[in-house]
Amino acid sequence: MMKKNILKLLLFLLIFNTANLYGQKEIKIAEILISGEKNEYPESEISAEQIELITPRDIGDIFKSIAGFGVIKRGGYAMEPVFRSFKMEQLNMMFDGSLKMSPACPNRMDPNTTHVNPGEIEKIEIVKGPYSVRYGQTMGGIINIITKRPHYTEKLEFHGEGVLGYETNGDGKTGRMALSTGNNKFDFFVTGGIKDYGNYVSGSGQEIASSFKNYDYATKFGLNLTSNQRIKLSWRQSFARDVLHAALPMDTETDESSALTFDYSAQKINDLIFSINLKAYYNDIDHLMSNTLRPNYNGVHAVTPVVSTSYGGKFEIGLSPTENNLVYVGADYNYIAKDGSRTRDVYINACNGMPVPDPPRVFVDKVWQNSNTSVLGFFVENKNDLNEKLSLNLGIRLDLSQSEILDPEEDFLNLYGSDLSSETLVDMSGMISLNYSLNDQYNMQLAVGRGVRAPKITERYINHFSVGVDAYEYVGNPFLTSEKNNQVDLTLTKAGEIFTFQANVFYSYMTDFISAYVDTTINKKFLACNPPANAKRYENIDKATQYGFEFMLSYKFMNYWSVDGNIYYTHAQNHDVDQPLEEIPPLSSIISINYKKKKLFGALNTRLVAAQNRVSESFDESPSPSFGTLDLKIGYKLSSYLDFDLGVNNIFDANYYEHLSRPYKNMTEPSDFFEPGRNFLITVRAKF
Repeated sequence: MMKKNILKLLLFLLIFNTANLYGQKEIKIAEILISGEKNEYPESEISAEQIELITPRDIGDIFKSIAGFGVIKRGGYAMEPVFRSFKMEQLNMMFDGSLKMSPACPNRMDPNTTHVNPGEIEKIEIVKGPYSVRYGQTMGGIINIITKRPHYTEKLEFHGEGVLGYETNGDGKTGRMALSTGNNKFDFFVTGGIKDYGNYVSGSGQEIASSFKNYDYATKFGLNLTSNQRIKLSWRQSFARDVLHAALPMDTETDESSALTFDYSAQKINDLIFSINLKAYYNDIDHLMSNTLRPNYNGVHAVTPVVSTSYGGKFEIGLSPTENNLVYVGADYNYIAKDGSRTRDVYINACNGMPVPDPPRVFVDKVWQNSNTSVLGFFVENKNDLNEKLSLNLGIRLDLSQSEILDPEEDFLNLYGSDLSSETLVDMSGMISLNYSLNDQYNMQLAVGRGVRAPKITERYINHFSVGVDAYEYVGNPFLTSEKNNQVDLTLTKAGEIFTFQANVFYSYMTDFISAYVDTTINKKFLACNPPANAKRYENIDKATQYGFEFMLSYKFMNYWSVDGNIYYTHAQNHDVDQPLEEIPPLSSIISINYKKKKLFGALNTRLVAAQNRVSESFDESPSPSFGTLDLKIGYKLSSYLDFDLGVNNIFDANYYEHLSRPYKNMTEPSDFFEPGRNFLITVRAKF
């Protein structure tokens, strides 16, 4: 199996790109997606410095601080972002401009956000909509997570960093080290870390099942072949252990992921070709979950080992027909395969409470039915400075999507027939954006785009598994068509030394939106004696819409002081059933007062979240109350080599939960998933 996977990797090394950017002339920052003096897309980003202020437990935790986002929380670990009405694969999330992973767990205990440590992030870039065609299928937006790279120097130098952290609420211990070296010929970077968290306590004093352990490491080797050619090889692994997911029916015993990426970049080839880029990646995830610590363990022992394999690549040529005109032409490919079964040893009949005669009855349930999907895409994107004030971006993309099921359950065959060969879905997407500089400070942008997303494996092939927030079993639909999002964004930005702001309004008209509905023709398969009697089946929605706004500002005053703030809102509607779309972040605002000198900084942050009463009844979604929190952080730089931070989150010990957090499942006491109460933190960093 390993030899087969390596052969696949070598094959796809032939078709790949590193994210080369508008106006960029340096190979050394080839992963960056957003750059240039003019904004190419409606965008935002968050830096490593801002991430340090948050002290996140995983990458998903970071998105609570970004305008437009909410977070789905299933445990103290494995949080996942929601942007406007888009979530999961509706957001095109990648690492360093390319690497993509797909969860092995049907309940997404292991999303992308769990496989890279937040301490490794240089910054996160976000494109707010389907406004680039160069990075794969994009329906709702692009999230590019850029990891740290070596220091670049002419002569051989060594640099290192060590970080230790502790949190009182949950006895959270973290440690991380990084070492880099290199010169103008080569560079090498290695980093590794550990996180060990116990259960935390909510503002009311309730202990929340949220403990986890995680270990990870990553290595990067870069070689400058010539002055304009570079290759880079990266390898990373992550290991999660004993992760509690109180909002899901099972817990993670082990989760192990591996990822290998290869980059080749050549620039300034001639007057016409300014870049040739190739990139390839391969990753696999082995995930083991069980109900060992759950109340129903006496009646049934359930163990589910599942695997996910992804690989892909991209090839891109950058052309410069004129001085102010850039054209990117290329192709990309992404393949995902998943398999695994759940084994249930039944000791007690859950319908009548009677013991099962020895030996226990054993059932094997196919989770993924050995399924796979693939997408092959071709794209052209043009960036043109029409004059000093006006620029135009155009892009068009063609995608060919296929899916396959190799080991279907008998009842799945009975439902859909023996011929489950999937036809190729052919989808077109595109974008156009106009950027106009009103003057040196003000810029206006109008962006219009059409994004698509092929159905994921869960939506096509899951078979009677509880993967939603409700008690229903979900059944896939192999005949789904791709989702389409037709979106427009209008953005006004002001830049300045003292005062900056960005105001954005948006509207989306979505067709073939994928959701799940109760199907009275499909009976519940497991524990049929308990309600509900029927299952939900994935279907395409004819029409859904969303609109809203995001507003962000920053104001500096009195030399060392500044105030930052944002407010954002999304209104989304399912017009097929005349109900709100499910899992939409409520109206939210974050305000931060900051003080920063050469050695001392401080930040006082308040987050205010309104009640969310626009909920989907068909999704069995519940309203959530409003809340507010206050956090304080202070840092001091003892020297150029050593600094520390002290902080307290949720100063007033508020008892609250996020609207997108899933309620408890299969727990002794039913509960909402409350956030941590008051939490004291300390972080120490040493650099050389």
